[in-house]
Amino acid sequence: MEVALPRNREQGARGTCAGQEDLACGVGVDRRLTTRLPEWDGLGQSLTLEFDERRVMASAKNFQLACSEAPEEAIFQHGKIDDSAFCLDFKAPLGIVQAFGAALTAAYWT
Repeated sequence: MEVALPRNREQGARGTCAGQEDLACGVGVDRRLTTRLPEWDGLGQSLTLEFDERRVMASAKNFQLACSEAPEEAIFQHGKIDDSAFCLDFKAPLGIVQAFGAALTAAYWT
């Protein structure tokens, strides 16, 4: 997954209209978040993601996003913690609506 975050209005050039931004083409993009790839766990013989203090169950819906400039630091994480419950952790530069939108993308993954 890749998430393009628009630049703040304060950071934009003067006289720039919102209609001139095209996040799909990279115009007006401040930062890009990309999926962190899992690492091989030789002991468990599987691919794993580290969720810090969270106890996360195995699920195809578990994922993390990180800034492309610092891929080792998760900015966003979505993980299964119970049969019908998921955790959603995020921090700046994501806002609550952006984080919730990213989490919704996993709702129908199988």
